[in-house]
Amino acid sequence: MGFRMWRRIRIAPGITLNLSKTGASVSIGPRGAKYTIGTHGSRVTAGIPGTGLYYTEKLHTGGSRGREAAQQPQQRPIDRLNLGFFRRIFTPKDEQELVEGTRQFMLEDYEQALSHLQQALTITDAAFLSGAAALNLGRLDDAAKYFESALTDAEHLSAFFGKYGIMPQLQMPITPEVTAVLGPDTRGVCLLLTEVYQGLDRLQDAVTCVKRLLNAGDNEVVVRLSLAELLLEPGMKDSNTCKEVVQLAKDVENESFVHTALLLYKAEALICLGMEDAAKDTLTYGLRRKKGRPAQLLHEMLYQRAMIFLSQGQNSRARKDLERIFAQDPDFMDVSDQLQRLSS
Repeated sequence: MGFRMWRRIRIAPGITLNLSKTGASVSIGPRGAKYTIGTHGSRVTAGIPGTGLYYTEKLHTGGSRGREAAQQPQQRPIDRLNLGFFRRIFTPKDEQELVEGTRQFMLEDYEQALSHLQQALTITDAAFLSGAAALNLGRLDDAAKYFESALTDAEHLSAFFGKYGIMPQLQMPITPEVTAVLGPDTRGVCLLLTEVYQGLDRLQDAVTCVKRLLNAGDNEVVVRLSLAELLLEPGMKDSNTCKEVVQLAKDVENESFVHTALLLYKAEALICLGMEDAAKDTLTYGLRRKKGRPAQLLHEMLYQRAMIFLSQGQNSRARKDLERIFAQDPDFMDVSDQLQRLSS
């Protein structure tokens, strides 16, 4: 998956559709998820600079101001999709199907959503939402077909949603606090399509999709990270792709855990190119910041550095890194076996 950030950690399947307007927020998740409606003050969302990702945190609202906000009437996004008798008369059939398909998506009935959306595929937004519904149903081949259709007419994406005053955002979880928020635009469809292609093992198609964004000037670290991950997959990895990864990570600063993950890929590419000292320096730089970095990511970096130390005969330094991992996660990879070999 393009957003799992480091290849031994996979995110949970499923996406969330948020349709928001004037503070209301309806969240629809995969099967078993709850249907929730929030108000101002219930959640704060802040972008992580230069990543295209968002950090979210629940807030406990108190005081009269918070109570007043909660009591203010909010029009639910789903209510914006009630056409009414007279309006329905003048609404084209395909748009009626798209309205009902969107309603069924919000009610988590993805089968019904698809049955309506398939009657509205002349509208680009229907193809986008069909891809999301197919993705929720685990139908990757269908999701690819719908997202590809949306991408061929990307200039008309979000036209329908804008007409009804709603804006879908597909949220893909990376950590419990961090999500990638993807909307009905070229960037969102490309990144979603990349995820689908990877699930179908169509790696070259995934590479082409991400490179389309880079060629269009989207240089955010998430895009570069997604491409770096693809280029280092088995069957793709060679000296040329490793050189590309090093170029993708050129001048990257260790600003967030996403940047740290890209540094890990850069180190892996440098090892592939036989530049162990440069890889070691890259890993050391990445390990200088630990706040906000998942433990497994740091363990991966420590492990890679330990393997370099071992290959260079620096056993005591390798042991130190391996022991740091073992103290927190004794079952991480073959750390226990490596330490046992160093003790014998």
